[in-house]
This record gives sequence, C-alpha cells and structure tokens, in this order.
Amino acid sequence: MRDVPRVLDWMKSVWLPLVPELTAMNARQIMDGKIVVLGILNRKNADGFQGALRELKSAANEWMDRQIQEFQLERKKLRDAKQMRIEEAEDRDDERALRSAKTIRIDMNNSGKKEVAFAWVDGVFWQRWIRTTFGIDSTLGDRVIINDQDSRQYWDNTVTGNYIMVSRTAISESLDKIIYGRNVIKPKLAVSIFEKALLDIRVTFVEHPYLSSGCVVGVLFGLFTIFKGRFRRRAGYFKLDEPKGSFKDGILGQNGYTKAD
Repeated sequence: MRDVPRVLDWMKSVWLPLVPELTAMNARQIMDGKIVVLGILNRKNADGFQGALRELKSAANEWMDRQIQEFQLERKKLRDAKQMRIEEAEDRDDERALRSAKTIRIDMNNSGKKEVAFAWVDGVFWQRWIRTTFGIDSTLGDRVIINDQDSRQYWDNTVTGNYIMVSRTAISESLDKIIYGRNVIKPKLAVSIFEKALLDIRVTFVEHPYLSSGCVVGVLFGLFTIFKGRFRRRAGYFKLDEPKGSFKDGILGQNGYTKAD
C-alpha cells in the first residue's frame, strides 16, 4: 500500500465496467493512451441494443483472456532468460556475471504495447460528433470503429473492406490485423494532414526529448553554418568587384582632390 500511484492506477483500471458507455464525463479516461474498440449503438432499438452489447462484452472478455495468456507467456520467457544467464555464469564461475544476472529485474510494465479498451456510444445522441469526427452516419445501423486517440487515427473497415460489424469475430479479426499486423488495414485520420504532422512532432518530443533536442540543435547549427558561409561568399564577391586602384591614388582614388598643374 506504500506505492500510492500504482494503487490509484489499479483503482482507475477497475472502477469502470468492462464495456462502459462513452460520455462527456469519462471520454478522456477511456480514450486517452489506449486503442479503443468503440461500438456505435442505437439505444432506442431495445432488442438489437442488448444483443450488440452482449457481442461487445464477449469480444472484450475473449481479448482480455488472450492478453492474460500472452502476458504470462512473455513473463515466463523473461524469467527463463534470466535463469539461463545465472546458470551460464555459475558454469563459468564468474562472480561478476552472476551478480549482474541476479540483479536483472523482470519489468512487464514497459512492454511497449498499448492497452486495448472497449466502450460503446449512443449513436443517436452523439450523431453529430460521430459524423464530424469519423465521417460516419450513425443512422445507417450499428457498427464498430477502433480508435487510437493519441495518434488521431481510426479504423472502421475489416481487411476485406467491409464495415466492422458488432460481432466478436469481426472485432477479434480486425484487432489482430491492427495490433499485430501493422498497415494490413490502412488507418484513417480524424484530423487534417497538417494537424497530424504537428501532433507527430509533439509526440516525438514527449517520447524522445533528448534525441529531439539534439536534432533541433543540429538543424539550428546547420542553418547557422549555411548562412554564415553564404555571408562570407557574398563579402568575398563584393571585394573582388571593387575597382583596383593604386596605393598612390589616396583614400578617394584618382578623381579625389588631385592637384592640377
């Protein structure tokens, strides 16, 4: 209980239902930093709504079970690799390598994979937002989009080009192609290309601050060197174009205040 931030993160991860409704109050908590499977549903269609919600929950349960299995397998691989290092150091009687192997920490928090969350939104109430953000007419029926809020990208088609239906099979297959097979399904942008470029620059600075700062310094130094070289060349051209006078001509040249006989 001493690690308060980790306790708060755990509380945030469990105080929402498995497939919560997306509202103005919880939108940031659900969407930020995650890839979200978002079901666009019609609450007024009672029978269809309950069936679609069951499909979303089934898809969420199946995905979570799969992630737990992959997490356990990855952790086992890391533990086996650590044990192999320890045994190798013991065989070589290398105390330094043994101490180093024993201090290896198995950290599963930095796996580099984004969390996948599931949610649904009322397609009638949020019809305008859905149309302006994703270009989707929610009155045409229930469907699913997979959204990456951080990169302002989303996917609304399967690998065959059809809409992602509210089906556990369609959702699982599309998630596989998006998470494990990059660019198999081409993403769409929720913002303009210019806004996306600015967002990518900002994300790069946040994720790699030292590398980005070094690049900026390098670019500025390169521009300074280029402009300095051009200034020197222009100064040289100016000197070559000057008329060549004699040292006897004086400061003002031949026509300057000469004595007439």
